[in-house]
Amino acid sequence: MKPNPFSDEINHGSASSILLLKEELRNEKCPPGTVIIRRTTKEDLINAKQFFSNVIKVTSILSKNDPQDTSAPGSAHHHWATFIAQGEFYGAKGSPTVHGLPGLLPSQVSSAYIIVSNGYHDTFNAAHAGWSVNPSLYGDARSHLNIAWTTDGYHNTGCIDLTCPGFVQVHEHITPGFVFPQLSTYGGQQYGVPLSILKDQQSGNWWLRMGVDKTPIGYWPKSLFNELKNYADNIYWGGVAHAPSQLAGPPMGSGHFAGEGWDKAACFTEMQYMDKNNNFQTPRDVIKLYADSPSCYSVAKASDYDDKDGAAFFFGGPEGCQQ
Repeated sequence: MKPNPFSDEINHGSASSILLLKEELRNEKCPPGTVIIRRTTKEDLINAKQFFSNVIKVTSILSKNDPQDTSAPGSAHHHWATFIAQGEFYGAKGSPTVHGLPGLLPSQVSSAYIIVSNGYHDTFNAAHAGWSVNPSLYGDARSHLNIAWTTDGYHNTGCIDLTCPGFVQVHEHITPGFVFPQLSTYGGQQYGVPLSILKDQQSGNWWLRMGVDKTPIGYWPKSLFNELKNYADNIYWGGVAHAPSQLAGPPMGSGHFAGEGWDKAACFTEMQYMDKNNNFQTPRDVIKLYADSPSCYSVAKASDYDDKDGAAFFFGGPEGCQQ
């Protein structure tokens, strides 16, 4: 199955937007009409369940649609630094720089996401896509392609990657959990991964596309959702960090604050939303920036970025947050 054509996307920006997938995977391509199926173990399911419980805590604020509300449940460190657009949207795209965080402990998580959502509290619907360093989920501290979804505010529905039915993979060798082979270096080469979550207005499915060639990876069927069946009313681009209460918070993004800017702080570039006419628009007057703990993790708009190619912003912070 393939999505119906979308309008052309722009692939420019200060990040290199290079994702070298084919070289790494040239020997793993499946026969035509088949896809790689990652074997899910009992340990995978246990780790995914634990991670999803953390997602519930981190994103409970999102389901209330009020980023100023800091009453997220739990006694752990859960922080996010994000760029938020509110309105009527039929998709979102952006290119986060991908970073290595090899020192993360098994119970720490650091991620960068695009999230499209609609609904509130127990009717909160969302689809996520981005990269995540999550040792407890993946068994290593590498940077993985990570997806998630929910239809009830992360309480009883949805899951991470392919650990439950929901997301339909169509690409023959790129699957959720894929390890990114190219990572950005502080003060050096920056690698961004173009990602988009777009609604096919004929089928109603939400498609994940990745890479400079906008390759379809798979889709969340329309039948999964209720509030998100028609459109998204919120888009979130940004970073999320989690650690249990007995540990300090992990680094977010590159591990450096947003104020350090290009080639040092993590960033999203090429951020645009899709309108009801399947045209991409740069979010300008429908946005706000928010960091729930700015002394730990910060966010800043890239004022010197040419926003005809989409918006851009920096986010992140070092390890050690005690809030």
